[in-house]
Amino acid sequence: MGIIHFGALQSEIAKQLIHDAGYFEKLPDGVVLIDHGKIYFESDAALRVLRHIGGFWAFISNLRFIPRFIRQFVYRIIARNRYKWFGKDDTCSIPEPGWKSRFIDQPAI
Repeated sequence: MGIIHFGALQSEIAKQLIHDAGYFEKLPDGVVLIDHGKIYFESDAALRVLRHIGGFWAFISNLRFIPRFIRQFVYRIIARNRYKWFGKDDTCSIPEPGWKSRFIDQPAI
C-alpha cells in the first residue's frame, strides 16, 4: 500500500480526518495533506508530497526554505493557470485496480 492516499475534501471521511487532525476552520482551496497527524495546505502540502515521492522530487522539496509568502504566491499562480498550461480532460480517468485502495473515499479491494 502506498504512502500517499487521495480523497475529495468534500467527502465525509476527508472532513473527519481533517477534524481529527485538529483543524476546524474553513478549508482553503487547493491541496491538503495530513502527515503524521499534522495538517498542511497548498505549497506546504505540495512540497511535503514531493519529499515523500523521493528521488529528484525530494530534491525539489527543498524549495520549502523559500519564504512561505513567496511560495504561496507562486502556488496560486500555478493553480489558477494549470488547465491553460497543462490542459484539462473532459472526463475523469478511472484508476487502475492497484490504485483504487489509495483513494480514502473508496472501499479497499
